Amino acid sequence: AVVLDQPWPTRFAYYAVTLPGAEENPAIASFLRWLQEEVEAPTSAL
Repeated sequence: AVVLDQPWPTRFAYYAVTLPGAEENPAIASFLRWLQEEVEAPTSAL
């Protein structure tokens, strides 16, 4: 998780929501890993 030093408007928030245990599905787990990598990527990579 990333902690911000300032409040961040919720209009910029996104949530990955799955059914319980769905992250055990390899396709879903792969997507969630990719999503996290994109969040952590420097903005210059965009």
